[in-house]
Amino acid sequence: MRLSGFWSTRLFSLVDHSIRDLLRRGDARDQIAQFMITILKKKAGHGINEPHFVQPPRAMSFVGG
Repeated sequence: MRLSGFWSTRLFSLVDHSIRDLLRRGDARDQIAQFMITILKKKAGHGINEPHFVQPPRAMSFVGG
């Protein structure tokens, strides 16, 4: 089960980014904004037709789909 406070930039991403940890740590708004900008610079495409593609073990409902 995924906990709220995690940001998944792609449906098939195997990596989630914790916004909650930044907030709990008390990071400044500018630091959080920079973190969000950085993780949005993602690779184009989802790679679903690539030989190395791995389906995440979670359903779409866990990522808001």
